[in-house]
Amino acid sequence: DFSKWTPEGDWPFVGPKQRVALFAGVYNHIVDGVSLTCNRLVAYLLSQGHEVLVLGPTDGNPKIKHAGKLHAVTSITFPGRPEYRLALGLDSDTRKALIKFNATIFHLASPDPLGFSAQSWAMEQGIPVVCAYHTNFPQYVKYYHLGALEGAVWALMHRFYA
Repeated sequence: DFSKWTPEGDWPFVGPKQRVALFAGVYNHIVDGVSLTCNRLVAYLLSQGHEVLVLGPTDGNPKIKHAGKLHAVTSITFPGRPEYRLALGLDSDTRKALIKFNATIFHLASPDPLGFSAQSWAMEQGIPVVCAYHTNFPQYVKYYHLGALEGAVWALMHRFYA
């Protein structure tokens, strides 16, 4: 339950309040390090008076009581890992929600189709973007014996984070 979570210490944000659109590949449909980290970040931002809209996949059966407002995006079950969902990008409903929210910054937590779509759209709209690195995807291709794809995965990671 992140609704009452506050960080240790006193780190007030000095500057204008932000409207953060946070794009996450996992948020409330699975409990893992990325979903917990994103929820802690949202809880902290809200505690500092910022507005946050989380955009990510969900399965209609939340595994955690998430922090903040979640806009569910179109997604499919991840091949080979049914507990995960793959967000498919920015559909028209999601774009409408973003326009209405009027974000001052995009925070991208996953280099997935949603993250790449959000990054492109933010650049078109002149919205600043910050990308967080949570998962070593090139290592995953080796683990799943798909080493031939490692170079392509590194190229995608460079494009997303550079």
